[in-house]
Order: sequence, then structure tokens, then C-alpha cells
Amino acid sequence: MLVVPDASKDPRFANNEKVTGSQHIRFYAGMPLLCVSGYKVGTFCLKDTKPKTLTKEEEMKFRALATWAELEINAPSIGKALSQLRDALK
Repeated sequence: MLVVPDASKDPRFANNEKVTGSQHIRFYAGMPLLCVSGYKVGTFCLKDTKPKTLTKEEEMKFRALATWAELEINAPSIGKALSQLRDALK
């Protein structure tokens, strides 16, 4: 998980147009979403125009939501694999 409390003060993002431009992003938290084959297929993220930090509880909830999103993305592949396993065990 990547958390950037204030993007305007972070050298990795300070010159990004989403920070300097009209979106005025300050806070960012993100986790990559992976498919079953291990490829990154997206990012689960939070953005805000005000600097902030996450409490431990908020961080746990964020991780849980990202995991849920990843499970939803992979549900068709997992369902297919379970079906194939059931067929193989018959």
C-alpha cells in the first residue's frame, strides 16, 4: 500500500499536474489490484484535496476493501477453477 499524506510535499508527486493543476490532489492512498495470473490490472485508491493520514483502523478498512475489489475482479477465474476441480474430483 502506498500512502502519500501530502503530495505537494512529496518529491515523487509535487510536480504532477494532478497535484499542481485543477484537481489539487493532496492525499493519496493506493493498492495495486492483481488478477489470478499475477498481473496488475488496476489500483484501488483514495484521493482528497486536503492532506491527511490514515488511522490504523482506516488503513485496515482500506486494505479490506481493496482485497474485496480484487476478489470481485478474480471471481470469474476462481469460479472456473473451482468448477474444473469439482469435475476432476468426480
